[in-house]
Amino acid sequence: MTRVKEYPVTAALLLSELSFLLLLRTFDDPILIAKGFFFASSLILIEIRDGLTHEIPDLYLLPVLASGLLDFQPAPAIEGAFTVSLALMLTSRLTHGSISGGDVKFMAAAGFVLGPVGVTGGALMGLLAFWVIHLFRRNHNHCEKKIAYAMAPWLGPGCFIAYLLTGGMTA
Repeated sequence: MTRVKEYPVTAALLLSELSFLLLLRTFDDPILIAKGFFFASSLILIEIRDGLTHEIPDLYLLPVLASGLLDFQPAPAIEGAFTVSLALMLTSRLTHGSISGGDVKFMAAAGFVLGPVGVTGGALMGLLAFWVIHLFRRNHNHCEKKIAYAMAPWLGPGCFIAYLLTGGMTA
């Protein structure tokens, strides 16, 4: 394994350990800890893959959906799956694909776990972080050309923080 290929693995391990520690400090319920760890680990893999390749394979979304089956609440899970993803899909159509289908499916899967309130908060936190950093970088680099950005590395942490703040509940 070359040195460059080791960085994503190391990052995934460190982020997984950090998420586990945060879950242990936040929750007493072992089901919520397990659900959160499965959710966080899945998000981390997706974030790294999207950051490196600008694509999110459908197969990567299955563990996110599976984590939503732990402590499953049908109505909020289904509402959450459509809350942000429909808005992103409409935005993608109106802007001729500025948001990829992978990001839409990613937020639908996260919404299945978080419910409508959590996925909305997670998306807003992730987008806000992206916009702040992007505006800062743009002002300092004087960059005017159009660039495609991977969004999962921004949306994923927002969704994990939303999981922690909402108590892991989909309601």
